[in-house]
Amino acid sequence: MIVIVDNFLDNTLIIPPPINEFRSMEEAPELVKTILDKANNYFDLSELKYYEAWTHENTIPGGMHYDKDELLYIEGELKFPLCSTVFYANVSKDIKGGRLLFHDDGVIVEPKFNRLVIFSPGLLHGVEPFRGKRTSININPWKHEIHGWTRDYEGSTE
Repeated sequence: MIVIVDNFLDNTLIIPPPINEFRSMEEAPELVKTILDKANNYFDLSELKYYEAWTHENTIPGGMHYDKDELLYIEGELKFPLCSTVFYANVSKDIKGGRLLFHDDGVIVEPKFNRLVIFSPGLLHGVEPFRGKRTSININPWKHEIHGWTRDYEGSTE
């Protein structure tokens, strides 16, 4: 399933600076909670405990991919988040390309300011090359801690 929500946020919410984090939902900023609250309308997030979030500011991920626990994947196990979300926080009017492509479904989503895309786990997707400005905030909800973001993996001594 792929859901597109246009004009997602009202103008009173402030878009945060670039983020790259994995945290407990207890630590989630308002934007994360707002996005995942909307995702809960389409996917069962009742077991949600953690989220990962990152920003692509005029960058694209490398090729077609699945949102997954990256470290487990290297070890041969495939685990997906409860769903995936992409929020377009900034898109220039003169953008060329930068569409979100879903391989198996043939769905193509144009980047558009204030658009939220919510999609099922395990969908192969990617972003085509582009010219112009495009900032997306990607948030994936998890019911368990993912191995690529654990304190042990980060080398923390806490």
